[in-house]
Amino acid sequence: DIDGMNMYVEDTVGGVKIRVEMEDAGTIMVTNVDTGAEIIAERGF
Repeated sequence: DIDGMNMYVEDTVGGVKIRVEMEDAGTIMVTNVDTGAEIIAERGF
């Protein structure tokens, strides 16, 4: 899916539903969909 300019994918890992968003300049953000908690804040690629 494309959410504005951000691309994201949702998946389930170990029973936890997560969303991985690709932001500008190769930055990703991973959040727990159920709680909204951020798992990975930023990582450059």
